[in-house]
Amino acid sequence: MDINIITPLIQQHAKDAVFYWQQINTGCYSPLITTQKRYHFHRQLNAHLDGLRAAGPVGWEAAFKNYARWKTEAEAFVCWLLALEQNDKSYVTQLQKITTRNTEPSLRGMTDALAWLPESQARLILTQWHEESTSDALMLEAWLRASAEAGITPQDDMHPLLTHTNPRIRTTSCELVGKLRLHTYQQAIADMLSDNVPDVREEALMALAWLLPRTDIVDKLHDLLLFHLQNAPQRGLAAVISRRKQEYISRMIGLCIPQGDPRLQTILDIMPERLRLLTLAYHGDPEQLPVLYQAMKKEHTARLAFWAIGFISGLDMTLPERCIQESVTTKNDEQPLSFKSDDVDIGIVWPNTPVVIADASALNLSAGPLVLGKTPSVVWCSELLSTATQAVRFAASWHLAAGNATIQRINIRK
Repeated sequence: MDINIITPLIQQHAKDAVFYWQQINTGCYSPLITTQKRYHFHRQLNAHLDGLRAAGPVGWEAAFKNYARWKTEAEAFVCWLLALEQNDKSYVTQLQKITTRNTEPSLRGMTDALAWLPESQARLILTQWHEESTSDALMLEAWLRASAEAGITPQDDMHPLLTHTNPRIRTTSCELVGKLRLHTYQQAIADMLSDNVPDVREEALMALAWLLPRTDIVDKLHDLLLFHLQNAPQRGLAAVISRRKQEYISRMIGLCIPQGDPRLQTILDIMPERLRLLTLAYHGDPEQLPVLYQAMKKEHTARLAFWAIGFISGLDMTLPERCIQESVTTKNDEQPLSFKSDDVDIGIVWPNTPVVIADASALNLSAGPLVLGKTPSVVWCSELLSTATQAVRFAASWHLAAGNATIQRINIRK
């Protein structure tokens, strides 16, 4: 039976698929994205992908038109997924032409698309990419990234790749070893902390944070954060990427530094206030709650501090008596116009500060680290991974890894 194709509807499917993939991707550390909302994003993404699949060549054309215009990782994901699912070589050829000119976003979308496939299909494609990678550095990088994202351990000896002449291959190999927690290579990763390429050293350090969570890498994390703060771009996409890196490093510092370590204050002193609050939240020390109380009294950090207090103590942020509807201060006519997109804490409620301080101070909390008021045991972390927000799930995944060297790192994007 012939199917009538409504072209504007297919074009909307292409745009909406991109939107929902972006929500999944950028929201992987969000304090607002709950398990229910995450499932909703996945369902919506699949629904719009189904619309593109059903439209056949018209669906492909709509998706590829967006990719050719915008060239972001989100459009790359949609196009690569359609091409890989249909095993269409002509589609792949079109995509490869863009990938060679627009490498980084294209590779991210390409490898995420492979990880979205059923494992059996992903393994077949990885085998093909591996064969192609012997003479193509770009395919080698794609194979490594996709293996890491799909959670599929390569059969190859990784040592030659960890010492590869191409620094992008060394960097990606570090990422794979860290994501898959391949302890066989942990000494090689430690040796790469002295690599002459900064990106390689950074990825090696991030890998060690998951391979050997109890190893003291705090000073190196401190140095890395300082480097990014001093060299941060001030505008554009580069500034956004830099800010995300700073936030990730701050989370890792909070997780990795031992409770009561005197270096914490030294590190906090060099941080911008928002990164400081993020670090304290993931550090999970109830002794630091008074610092968060003070930050909650300042309008520009009130909501983030309120969230951090709840992150540590488990205080319910949704109770009406602990929230107010809007900021206690109002903008005057001399202040510049702003947009909702300028609000970095949009969606986080404003605290009723005196009530929150009184309620949090009355809690009988044990010594840290705490996540939502409890010691991060295996049982508690497993429950959080099933029910909590993305921000909390990230902490739970690290604590699980820290307590058991044999388990694979949890991919919280899935």
